[in-house]
Amino acid sequence: MTNPTDPALPPLLARRTAALPLLVVLFASFIDLVDATIVVVAAPAIEASIGATSAQLQWVVAAYTLALAAGLITGGRLGDAYGRKRIFLVGLAAFGVTSALSALAVNPESLIGFRAAQGLAAGIMVPQVFGIIRGSFEPSQRAKAFGAYGAVQGLASVAGPLLGGLLITINLFGLEWRSIFWINVPICIVAFIVGVQVLPESRSGRRAPFDIIGAALAAAGVFLLLLPLIQSTLWGWGTLSWGLVAAAVVTLGLFIVYERGLTRRGGEPVFDPTLLKSKSFSAGLVASVLFFSGIGSLFLMLSVYLQDGGGRTAL
Repeated sequence: MTNPTDPALPPLLARRTAALPLLVVLFASFIDLVDATIVVVAAPAIEASIGATSAQLQWVVAAYTLALAAGLITGGRLGDAYGRKRIFLVGLAAFGVTSALSALAVNPESLIGFRAAQGLAAGIMVPQVFGIIRGSFEPSQRAKAFGAYGAVQGLASVAGPLLGGLLITINLFGLEWRSIFWINVPICIVAFIVGVQVLPESRSGRRAPFDIIGAALAAAGVFLLLLPLIQSTLWGWGTLSWGLVAAAVVTLGLFIVYERGLTRRGGEPVFDPTLLKSKSFSAGLVASVLFFSGIGSLFLMLSVYLQDGGGRTAL
């Protein structure tokens, strides 16, 4: 357990004062997860507006989550090295800017690129939440704070499709699907202004070298696996698709080997491979991968089918 007098952490805040930093990070966490699901309901509107193909719609969704995962790998170390408040605010500002750019996208390619940048900004921001909560609350109060964080995450996963459907149905200011991105901008501005004033700064007591090779191998492996899965409707399952799957397996294998070697040398890997020895961790990891890889695709297919094929509204 962290010592409250650790110089790497700020002085613990009074309970009433600590509520303000908690609200800031909870709002930011809420919009991060909402944006992972809100686009699913908007897919038919995006398809009609900028002429996105089925594969491109999948990339609009996947680009965010893939970049989010890459950001999560690196974001924690950035906060440890340069300050969690600073990196959180940088990620929050970048999230607001990339949300605006996504709203201004004129073709599928630009939207996919801006969504990837948005996901990376979210991935940089989210890991700082835990450090900020830890530095704001006494140990006896942290369970409640983390409980509130978990509740917000659950609410956001449900609210994303509902909020997206509502915004598209009411056609806020005539913006159609673009309103799902514009709505983030004022939230980010307010959260940034308040965050500058109330968030405590903290960082790790020592700065460990960043495992850039491990992070690159992990991101490359996941991308090589996703590419044929999404593009299979255009490419089919020929030599190219299976070759990319094989390359993904090799890359992820190299990632595990490299992380094990780094651990033996006393380094700090982005992923501790000894966790795979735990049956409960491995089982949970497999279950999570299967669940989240299926649920996103299911929601996207249902959204397109019900709106385009069934004539239903987004709401």
